[in-house]
Amino acid sequence: MKLDTVITYRKGYVLKTKMRKVLSLILMLTVVFSAIILNPSTVMAKTQQDALDWINNMEGKVPSADGSSGCVALIRNYYTFFGAAVVSGNGKDYATNPINTAIFTRVTYKSGMIPRPGDIIVWSYIPNDHGLGHVAIVVSADSSKITVLESISEQTGPDQYWGTSKARKNNYSYSSGTIACFIQPKFDSTPPPPAMPTTSVSIANGVYAIQHKGSGKYITSYQNGNSGDQLYIYSDAGSPYADQRYNFERLSDNTYKITCVFNSRAIDVKGIAADNRTPVIQAPYNGGDNQRWYIVDAGGGYYEFVPKYVNKAMEIDGNMTADGAKVQINERNGTDAQKFKLIIPPAVALSSIRIETNPAKMTYYTNETLDTTGLSLAAIYNDGTKKIVTDGYACSPTTFTTVGSQQITVTYSNKTTTFTVEVKESPKGLTPIGQFVTRLYQNVLGRAPDAAGLNYWYDNLASHALTGAQATANFFLCSEFINKNVDDTTLLTILYKTCMNRNPDDAGLAYWKGIMAKGWSRKYILNQFMISNEFKSICASYGIIPGSITLRNSELKPGVTAFVSRLFTTFMNRTADSAGLDYWTGQIILKGLSPKTIATSFVNSAEFQSKNLGNVQYVTSLYNGLLGRAPDTAGLNYWVGQINANPAARKTLLNQFLASSEFAGICAGFGL
Repeated sequence: MKLDTVITYRKGYVLKTKMRKVLSLILMLTVVFSAIILNPSTVMAKTQQDALDWINNMEGKVPSADGSSGCVALIRNYYTFFGAAVVSGNGKDYATNPINTAIFTRVTYKSGMIPRPGDIIVWSYIPNDHGLGHVAIVVSADSSKITVLESISEQTGPDQYWGTSKARKNNYSYSSGTIACFIQPKFDSTPPPPAMPTTSVSIANGVYAIQHKGSGKYITSYQNGNSGDQLYIYSDAGSPYADQRYNFERLSDNTYKITCVFNSRAIDVKGIAADNRTPVIQAPYNGGDNQRWYIVDAGGGYYEFVPKYVNKAMEIDGNMTADGAKVQINERNGTDAQKFKLIIPPAVALSSIRIETNPAKMTYYTNETLDTTGLSLAAIYNDGTKKIVTDGYACSPTTFTTVGSQQITVTYSNKTTTFTVEVKESPKGLTPIGQFVTRLYQNVLGRAPDAAGLNYWYDNLASHALTGAQATANFFLCSEFINKNVDDTTLLTILYKTCMNRNPDDAGLAYWKGIMAKGWSRKYILNQFMISNEFKSICASYGIIPGSITLRNSELKPGVTAFVSRLFTTFMNRTADSAGLDYWTGQIILKGLSPKTIATSFVNSAEFQSKNLGNVQYVTSLYNGLLGRAPDTAGLNYWVGQINANPAARKTLLNQFLASSEFAGICAGFGL
């Protein structure tokens, strides 16, 4: 609403008669024609004072109708004053209708903008505008109100408006309606910009925050933004953040390279463009002239920033003061929008620390020592940056004597934080079962038991959840032991010490190495040692049930298992199922059937036969499965011809392939 008075009026005109329709058609045609052809009026250079004099002279006068009425009549007169071709339309249409860009600039309104005296203000909506909007000329403005010169249509009857009132001044707030834009005359009174600088004032190389005079806020880079993101202003939290701190480096051409401390990106004019309002962005430094800045003394401890390639200054759009206002370049005009102070920020100092990741081990037994593996800290600094710390800290306490929750204090650079672990009671003493477990750690893994491991194996053996054989097998088959990659002699020596409590005799060592050479698995050898009377005696001496482990047929000889797995893959086109793998490996290992017999069984099986392979597919399958290769053309044609002539030749082909040296070579490769 207006600040001084509330007046019900109508901008433009409304008619309810037939003439209204005729005039509307004429108006529409006029707008279209004006949008296509602008009158080639002579551009008349006007100063801002000229405009204010014209405004004052028009106050109290009725604008020349010039084929229009209401608020637009005054604006059409104002256009003529500047030598611009007039355009038609209602008030709100001035947000989009054509303008002479040699005389005017249309600026979209943003919150916080303050228009200049002499600007045209365009409302897309204002109370009681009947959908026509409103236009007026700015006389003066501050952050709370706008004083304008306006004219309106006079009411001639119920819901009928015609003519134009005398131009008068009125006050509006920024919330009186919806401001669409300002149409700004290019006043001749603007002083010419200073000459293009050729050097910079002396600024010591170092880190500075760039503070905008108009808002007191700092130019800010997007911490996690992309290259090309436009810079903006933002408040600080008592100390400029890292994304508000910039490294200034004077270059040999007396310009400055300015890069953000946080992301090392340079202050850059987008695209090396020279247009007014070109965004100032963050980008990787490339040494271009759009990343080289002259720093010019602007008086009062403030500076201008001028890119090397064009005589324009960095500024805050519209001299806005809100967080997020954008940084751009524009004609150098000496306004506060283009003035910046360089602030030396406080030295970066550690503010606090916190736990970033807890240690991997968070549960302990009494008398265990703290394991900080995996512990990392987040060190938070007063510029908002965070550093991950993985060493150089101290923890207390480091040993545990009390059962329950235990708070650990972490100290780094005189800052502290805490985390909590749980402490449990350790197994009671070194019982015989505990000694058995310790013996496994020492003999098999070559180390002392960790407390958690000792307790785990102790509990499972004491409760009979595991037998001695099962626990022992777990040690030999765990990744820690397997990763040692011990040879056969070393493995047998460890088995003798663990399961027989002695070193191997020569004859025994030779015997077991011979067994292993025949393809028997290490798991099979392990089981043979654990079913020995010597192992049973060791278990009994520690009060442990000896037990045994169960081996599947497929675990006895790796070579046989691989051979059978290959038959499943090549003939059945699938991975072997567990039961089938155990059955067929057992047929070879335990019943002594030959690889030829097993291969024949696969080819003659119902599963293979159900594939109903044609002769070419059948011959190809036998080549792949029994000879380990694709058929050669001559061989394929020969056998297909034989089978085509006599289907019984399939059996002949199978027998000949099984008798071939190629099949024998495949078997030998699996130790068969």
